[in-house]
Amino acid sequence: MLKEANTKMIPLGLEQMLLRGSMQRNTAWVHAVVVYTGHETKLMKNSTKAPLKRSSIDKQTNTQILMLFMILLVLSVISAGFNELWLSRRAGTDWYISLHGAQNAKFGYNFLTFLILYNNLIPISLQVTAEIVRFFQAKFISMDSEMYHAATDTPAQARTSNLNEELGMVKYIFSDKTGTLTANVMEFHKCSIAEIMYNRPGPNESFEDTPLYQNLKRQHPSAAVIREFLTMLAICHTVIPERQDGKINYHAASPDERALVLGAAMYGYVFSARTPGAVAVDAGGTTLTYQVLNVIEFTSARKRMSLLVRTPTGEIKLYCKGADSVIYPRLAGGPEHAKYAEATLAHLEAFACDGLRTLVNGLTRITKRL
Repeated sequence: MLKEANTKMIPLGLEQMLLRGSMQRNTAWVHAVVVYTGHETKLMKNSTKAPLKRSSIDKQTNTQILMLFMILLVLSVISAGFNELWLSRRAGTDWYISLHGAQNAKFGYNFLTFLILYNNLIPISLQVTAEIVRFFQAKFISMDSEMYHAATDTPAQARTSNLNEELGMVKYIFSDKTGTLTANVMEFHKCSIAEIMYNRPGPNESFEDTPLYQNLKRQHPSAAVIREFLTMLAICHTVIPERQDGKINYHAASPDERALVLGAAMYGYVFSARTPGAVAVDAGGTTLTYQVLNVIEFTSARKRMSLLVRTPTGEIKLYCKGADSVIYPRLAGGPEHAKYAEATLAHLEAFACDGLRTLVNGLTRITKRL
């Protein structure tokens, strides 16, 4: 905690933490305290010694070479033994071939002699040949047009050629819902508002022709609920807008929040600005400024995010978004008495069957004076 001169204590929490590699935007200056440096950083604390990566062919080759070396030693010992036995029997009878010099040689000398004679049993050039083959395999991988990603101009890159043989040898696949095995690109597809299901505009369809936009402009009985829904998508988040060349780029902590903001902008509710105490939304040419009274961030324990704001008309509203398992138990009067709860739950099940990630939005008005 920091303490100003003769004033109050200022707490430092996770909201003020800038992790390694983070980028600060839309901020002219900051007071910073550097903590957890050097070997105390999370990266250094979690770092371990890099393991030695070897392919299955390397392991088999090393085992076979070790076996061949053991066979070489056994053959050399047997040959040296039989050499001693043969010399002891022939030295006295076969005097004409001058075996006296050979008989004086020791067993170790004979063992080394046979070890040199049989050394071709060890494939010394095998490792060199394998490394040359792997080198050219890595070059072929980097030149493979089917592994080239044109969107980012990134070819395949074999950082180490030791594991080329392991490509395609897949036994198990573990998947989850966080985009680890996918491109992790989130898009706004469908929504359920006031018991009516809406789809996003098609590739050749204007958003003005969509049922959601028509119900909003024609003052459908659910138009007020649609406005609240789009307003919530546009303000209940921690996205930072950045203007570049007349366009707004959104920087979000997760692709989910960015997709929701773009979904609201698709129907005319454009999140345009954020200040420490307010957010601005461009709704059909009208700029609406909402005063942010409090933000309760999303956590894995709460499974929801809450935003308390003062609307341009002076009302105080609490917007909340999160998983249906935490939103439904908190509905006023329970899920069986809350408005639109039963039909929305049926739509959520339909969305989940389509493989979509679902989110529930809730709203309440604060009548007590703050």
